[in-house]
Amino acid sequence: MAGDSDGRQLTQLIEALQKLSVTSEQVAAALLRLEALYVDMLRKQDEDRAEAKERQKKLDADQVEFKARQKKWDERDAKWEKDDWWRKNPWIQPREIGYLLLMAAFAALAISVSVMAAR
Repeated sequence: MAGDSDGRQLTQLIEALQKLSVTSEQVAAALLRLEALYVDMLRKQDEDRAEAKERQKKLDADQVEFKARQKKWDERDAKWEKDDWWRKNPWIQPREIGYLLLMAAFAALAISVSVMAAR
């Protein structure tokens, strides 16, 4: 009886070890798949970082180009402001300049007539 009980326990122990062996093989396979996924994730992350760096470099270059263009536009606008100041000054319009020149011509005519009349 004791031998039969020991044989049954030994059989159960062997079956338990076989189940444990199968389970450990399944765990090892799952760990291998997990490791492969982790390596793939790291590779993808490195690729994404490299793409982000390239996009940032392009964005920085575009920003520098835009700032240079903006500076050129600002200089052009300042030149136009300097050249067109007379249009914005209500006291000095082309019409008023014409009237001023006409009055100066009449004044010169009046002076010359008065000088001639005095002789």
